[in-house]
Amino acid sequence: MKGSPTAKVAIIQYSEFECPYCGRFAAETLPLLEREYVRTGRVLLAFRHFPLDKIHPSALIAGAGAECAARQDRFWELHDRLFKLSPPFTVAAVKAAAEAVALDSTRFSTCMAGEGLARVREDMASAQRLGITGTPTFFIGGVQPDGRVKVRYWLSGARPFAQFSNILDSLLRGTASNTPPLPQRP
Repeated sequence: MKGSPTAKVAIIQYSEFECPYCGRFAAETLPLLEREYVRTGRVLLAFRHFPLDKIHPSALIAGAGAECAARQDRFWELHDRLFKLSPPFTVAAVKAAAEAVALDSTRFSTCMAGEGLARVREDMASAQRLGITGTPTFFIGGVQPDGRVKVRYWLSGARPFAQFSNILDSLLRGTASNTPPLPQRP
């Protein structure tokens, strides 16, 4: 996760590192969301893995690497680096990216062999239970007192910053409707 734990609004993103639409979101929209909402403490951003391994077979390897980077508090650094690389990803390429962001290579290799992959598979299972079929997918809503997110919006595809901004501003002002809109698809 990225942002303040006291944020009132959250975005839960299901994504993967081989998806071109996810890459477009990471390059074009995410930096603006970070600057305007996440760094200001108003929005919490959570990343969940959903590698579409039938069409992007190396996304699972990249996701496992990102989870192993998270174990060393460097998820977002590796996230950014992986989105700048050209897939397909190999274990060697992911390890080289991990070394470039100064991860402990022994810990990283051990994690890649089990723990990182298991975490990605947990996220994949949750995405399937939620009915997600593509990436990126975003759930946006208010953070409840118990830390859970009451989802008000479900977006699919690489959406422009303005669309996120309209939704986030509405939620932050408390003017979003009580009934969540239907899922919005590209």
